[in-house]
Amino acid sequence: MKKLLNIFLIVLIVVLLGCEKEVFLGEPEPPNEEFGTIIIDSNPSGARIFLNNRDTGFSTPCTLKFVPVGYYNLTLKLFRYNDYTIVISMNHTTTFPIYHDFTKDPANLSSLECYSTPNGATIYLNDSLTNKITPYTFNNLLPGDYKVKMSLKEHRSDSTIVTLYSKNKGYVSFSLIDTSKIVVYNIGNSKLLSDNINCLTVDKKNHIWIGTTVGVQEIYGSNWKYYNFSNTPLTSENITALHCDELNRLWVGTSKGLFLYDGINWIDYSKIIGEISITSITSDKSINIYVGSYSGLIKISGNNFKKFDNSNSKITDNNIKALAVDKDNNLWIGTVYAGIVFYDGKDFQVYDNKAMGLQISNQINALVIDNNNILWGISGGRDLISFDGKTWSKVKFFNFAISMFNQNDYLFISEKYGYNIYNKNTNINRYYYPQDFNLSSFWANGSVMNDDGDIYIGTLGNGLIKMKKGSY
Repeated sequence: MKKLLNIFLIVLIVVLLGCEKEVFLGEPEPPNEEFGTIIIDSNPSGARIFLNNRDTGFSTPCTLKFVPVGYYNLTLKLFRYNDYTIVISMNHTTTFPIYHDFTKDPANLSSLECYSTPNGATIYLNDSLTNKITPYTFNNLLPGDYKVKMSLKEHRSDSTIVTLYSKNKGYVSFSLIDTSKIVVYNIGNSKLLSDNINCLTVDKKNHIWIGTTVGVQEIYGSNWKYYNFSNTPLTSENITALHCDELNRLWVGTSKGLFLYDGINWIDYSKIIGEISITSITSDKSINIYVGSYSGLIKISGNNFKKFDNSNSKITDNNIKALAVDKDNNLWIGTVYAGIVFYDGKDFQVYDNKAMGLQISNQINALVIDNNNILWGISGGRDLISFDGKTWSKVKFFNFAISMFNQNDYLFISEKYGYNIYNKNTNINRYYYPQDFNLSSFWANGSVMNDDGDIYIGTLGNGLIKMKKGSY
């Protein structure tokens, strides 16, 4: 019994000392004490070494010297693999080699079941093409982390990380989104700067410009470019308004001023008009630039600047929300509290709800001029109104409409809870729910159509939605 106790103490001391080092055991042992050496290795390396169920503190590869003779249960523990245990008998001056290949032990192999909806998706493991399609089960896989990606034509690819353990069956399943009609871009699956989009526009080269809360994004073909603090003089990355004028120059409104990008240079107009919060931008055929803000209207004509507010014009509300220019080069101004203001370049005329003869809110969220030179507006987020030059009309009721654009016979109206394509001729509205975009919630801040007939919808929180031509 005493000898066994001494052996145990010696083993404990060995555990506390490093591999490949001779061990000093304290008080000298009796001359007849005998020792051996254990050389231990494994594949993969890094297995923890246990003697008689006690952690030695060492990992493979390792050499334990001055191990007292006797019988030992030696166990190798490797994360995700089954333990390997062997009984060894240490004899006098014995060097005992131990090697275990965890990868050759069938008990350590796992399987991975792969499914998709719809079936037939190509499967990639760790970014390598497997030439297998769903549904499929991979067998004889070693424990570890596996990146599983599934790809199907005209569907959004999806991927995840699956961790397999010994004798473990992994499972992964994807519902692949059909992209033949609708594509949702977000920061997780694209180069989109932010999932929070405030505004959009399209230029004469068919480039899509996106105003986000962290800068401007430009999309053309497969190219995604960004503009923010890192490569522009922007004083704020919160982009609140975008507009391309007749010269295809991009005007950028932010929460702290106005900027112009001509394709090469950025010009800071904030130094002239101040670091004000911009809400809307438009231009006329004479390339007069009109800028709406929460402190009035600004007109930019070449190097000339003029500001209009309640101190020098009939604009009784300095909170400008929306702007539109008609075919006669007249400007229409939507305010937050005072309805719509008309400006012909010389005089202003106010149309509030009393002047219109309509029971509507004087808060105007959006304005647009259609192909027939009819003015359309969104009042209070609820009412769609129109003006044909003679008569004001309340046309339709919406649910918190925010913005709109015109294309031929249709108005494309963004809402807080959905999206509308309204036929002006038939008064028929096609409403899109969040689930139509494979989303659980939806807040559209704006939309545009490119020359290909694709609609891009910017959302608050859900990124960018592309509705391909023929899907609406």
